[in-house]
Amino acid sequence: MKAKARCVVAAITLLLASRWATAATVDLADWALKKDADLYGIGGTLPANVMTTGFDFGTGLGTLTTIITGAGDHFVGWFLDHEIDELANLWYNETGSASGSPSVGQTWEIDEPGFGQSGGSGPYVGDIYNHLELSDPHDSLLDNLVFTSGNDTITGPDDVSMALGWRFLLGTGDEASISLTVSAVRPADGFYLTQTDPDSNASIFMYGILSSRGVTVPTPAPLLLIAPVLLGFSRIARQTQRMRVAKDDADLRQIFAKR
Repeated sequence: MKAKARCVVAAITLLLASRWATAATVDLADWALKKDADLYGIGGTLPANVMTTGFDFGTGLGTLTTIITGAGDHFVGWFLDHEIDELANLWYNETGSASGSPSVGQTWEIDEPGFGQSGGSGPYVGDIYNHLELSDPHDSLLDNLVFTSGNDTITGPDDVSMALGWRFLLGTGDEASISLTVSAVRPADGFYLTQTDPDSNASIFMYGILSSRGVTVPTPAPLLLIAPVLLGFSRIARQTQRMRVAKDDADLRQIFAKR
């Protein structure tokens, strides 16, 4: 009888712990899609061949599916900048990691999103957004690294953003489907990226799959020599948005302090 009671108590404890772990608030601060030579970003409109019905742009959780047709080389890459419990512990306390082995033609990156604001690792500025922006059907510049920008590498924690990309070749009449999923549930297997807020003991997971008929992976081209990239109007808009969020967080903290 005592053993049964202990089992019940243990089950209840595990249930409560599970609910506590999933109670974290997840918000999507920024996103971008690079499809062949075209870049789409926050505030803009995605093309008709991207299905978003299974994705919540508020939380950044769910599945995005991109359909690609047309013979030749192609590139599809997603950049997503999530915040976990930002109001409770801000955005620069997070870490990232990769698990498993990427498929042929698949590239990835985990990095500070390119703002380099105060907090976290201070002056460190990630290059993940630049890498996605410069990727195309011939070269993916996503570097398959965590918190590495040029010759600078940090261990974190810092602001975390994640990106996944695919290079592939379609034949005449072929159609590719690229599904990207972000979930609070860890995948059972396969390749995936993890973003963790250690203060909240909460994580989200990004993974994806390319499926189609007759898809082959093109031979990698020599890596491009990357010159410094000038920030365009889209980057200025992203910076302005993040500064606005940072100000709102500071105002909220002042209100809570007065209470």
